[in-house]
Amino acid sequence: MLKIEDLYFKYSRSSADYVLKDVNFSAARSEICAVIGPNGGGKSTLLKCAAGVLKPARGKMICDGACLFSAAAEDRARSSAYMPQAQIPPSCGVFDAVLLGRKPHINFRPSAKDIAKAEEAINLTGISHIAGKRCDELSGGELQKVVLARAVAQEPKILLLDEPTNHLDLRNQTGMMKLIKELTKKLNMITVAVIHDINLAIRYGDRFVMVKNGEIFENSNISAITKENIDSLYSVDSKIREIDGEKIVLIN
Repeated sequence: MLKIEDLYFKYSRSSADYVLKDVNFSAARSEICAVIGPNGGGKSTLLKCAAGVLKPARGKMICDGACLFSAAAEDRARSSAYMPQAQIPPSCGVFDAVLLGRKPHINFRPSAKDIAKAEEAINLTGISHIAGKRCDELSGGELQKVVLARAVAQEPKILLLDEPTNHLDLRNQTGMMKLIKELTKKLNMITVAVIHDINLAIRYGDRFVMVKNGEIFENSNISAITKENIDSLYSVDSKIREIDGEKIVLIN
């Protein structure tokens, strides 16, 4: 179980305005915790705090009894992997890019285990056919899978994803989320993902952390997806419908 407790964040020590305030939620292994909400509400900032990119003013991030906010950088990197929203293709081959995910585990040079874990991550993410290519030759969908494979090679307990379907077409969006769902369950990871598309979040999420104005608006399972919550969260007039037993959100 992952727990975020009493998290506060502001960009300037002298500022009285907190970007995140009193954030508390939990996420379980083998589940996708979808972080949703309007633009500018603090979703990406929350994920960056969890990833160690930003330092919270106060709060705790606890996994398996250890507080990761106070852990050494290397120990933290062995526990969690972060996939940022913007991806710049590294100037190297696909295999080397995935092998970089082993950096927290490498002492002097990659071991046989590191090589094997990189190969395993490539196979798990279905990119064996492009393993010999350079990253700057790849399509957007292929590059996203390489970055995901690098995160998997890290062997994280916690997978932190900031809009993993960003800039992908419809086919690649659903393919990426399906792959993330499969990996989350197969590798028994705790996945926390900021997802912009509410219907993708509903289809693939297990829990929903709704963030608005830097605070947790709601934190629950699929029962959180109601017209009242969606209307209040996004300031819209919505309709909730079911197709093949799954909820979808329509905006009037």
